[in-house]
This record gives sequence, C-alpha cells and structure tokens, in this order.
Amino acid sequence: MIFVEEEKKIGTQLTFLVSGNAANFLPEEVSIACAYKVSEALTGHPSTMLQYSPNEILDSIKKGWTVMALGEDFQTVGFAQFWEYGINKKGQQILEFGSWLSFRDGVGEKVFTEAISLGKKINPTAQLIAIVEQENLKAQAILTKVGAEEIGTKFSPVIRTVEGEAAFMKIFQISHNIELSEKEARIKQKSSDFMTIDSEIEHFVSKSMRIPEETFQKHRMLDYWLAVNYPKWKSRYGYPSGI
Repeated sequence: MIFVEEEKKIGTQLTFLVSGNAANFLPEEVSIACAYKVSEALTGHPSTMLQYSPNEILDSIKKGWTVMALGEDFQTVGFAQFWEYGINKKGQQILEFGSWLSFRDGVGEKVFTEAISLGKKINPTAQLIAIVEQENLKAQAILTKVGAEEIGTKFSPVIRTVEGEAAFMKIFQISHNIELSEKEARIKQKSSDFMTIDSEIEHFVSKSMRIPEETFQKHRMLDYWLAVNYPKWKSRYGYPSGI
C-alpha cells in the first residue's frame, strides 16, 4: 500500500500513520469519512478545541497538512493537522499543531511524533507550536514528555469556556526540543544495535569462530557514530568523543 508511510503495532491492533501528501493516495471515501468523524469529534470539545467543518478538514487533508491514523478497514483512529498561525519576530513562519484527536489508546503520541516530521517537511525553517487549554492536562503531559517547552500563555479570541469567557491557553514550542528528543531516540537505538552486535562478536570469540567482516564493519561504524554524537560514549576502537 504505497500511501502508508509508517505502521506501528499498538497492542494487538495495527495502526497506519498516513502523513502529508501520502493521504492523496487514499480512496476519497476514506478521507471524507475521516473529515466527518474529526469534525463531529471536535464539536464535543467546544471549550478546548477550535471547530472545523468536514469540508475544512478535507481541504487540509488534500493540502497535505494532516496526519491520519487509520485502523482496521481504514477507519480513523487518530488525527492532527497544521495551520498557519502567523510570523514570529525572527520572520519565521509559525505553524500551529492542532485538532489532535485519538480514538484508540496509544495513538495520540504516535500521531504527534509523526506530525513533527510533517511540520518540518512543510517548512523546514518554521517554528512549530501547540496551543493547549490549561485544563487539558493529558495533552500537556504528552507534550512535556517529548520535550516541548512552554513559551507563553494567552486568552483565546475564539475558544470560550462553558461560562462563555475566553479560554486561557498555554503555548508550547515543539520544533527545537523535538529535534533533541529525536536525537536522543537515535542514540538509544544505535546503542542498542551496538550492544546486539557486541553480543554476536562475543559469541564468535567464545566459539573460536571467525568474525564475519560485515559484522565487524557494522560494529565499528556504530562505535564511530556514537563517539561523534554521544559525548558520554566510551569508544571500543579509541575514537575521541565529538570527533
């Protein structure tokens, strides 16, 4: 299925993340069903989330500014989109992440992570932000977990509380900090790969077997990468830290 950019096994259920222009390879009825489901779900959160019609959601999907999480039979199990917020003092475009919905446990964080990658594709130099209602503690917890930084507050000119007052919102920057988080994730994965090959080499040595050249080269390349990117790494091959 060429429209699938990433798939994740969440529990016993398979969820496909369809990001950006990849959505244009979906059957149109899938996108339409997603647009109606998202729009209807947003109406359940009038005091915390901006409201969008099905047509507005569909336009965003076609534009390539959304992440759709699809489950069995292509039903929507998660969603998020970007829209242009404005220009910051440095002249950078500001893209706001929102309409963040999860209809299945574990999907929300996956959609968020994929959305960061999408935001960078839309505009690599843009500042990415998320604006969250102060009582939405679950969303704030996920943002904090992945390294987002609270950079301000404001009263929403659109969203109203149940009492009819302007909702108080927290603004998070999610672009710079997520890059650091992604690097940490890569370091963790590379370290794990290195230790796996390390165990393989120990096995060969214990059996007095010749170490395959490919295994040796992978081991050395991983050691070099970690020496360059991880200051605390102690190279097995003597590479200095931060080469």
